[in-house]
Amino acid sequence: MAKLHFEKTHSVSTDEAVNRLKALLEKFAVDYPKLKIKTSYTSGGLRGTADGRGFDGKYQVEANRVTLDLKLGFIARPFQGRIEDGMRQQLADAFPESP
Repeated sequence: MAKLHFEKTHSVSTDEAVNRLKALLEKFAVDYPKLKIKTSYTSGGLRGTADGRGFDGKYQVEANRVTLDLKLGFIARPFQGRIEDGMRQQLADAFPESP
């Protein structure tokens, strides 16, 4: 399994960071229905998991940082570069740098 780690700092409230990350995960589920993405949340949304066809992952929201760890299965490994680039861009869009 290929392991991917993403980390993005943010300057919004923890509640807002949780809402943005949940919205991002929900968007992925809608945009990629064939992946059959399922999410679960614990600790008020501060931690959670996401899994689907070809991957599983976990995330954590902290006061100034969001982390996401993904494990890609055999079927998703050929797309690793596209997944990394896309995830980085989606996190940058969800958590833009503050001026």
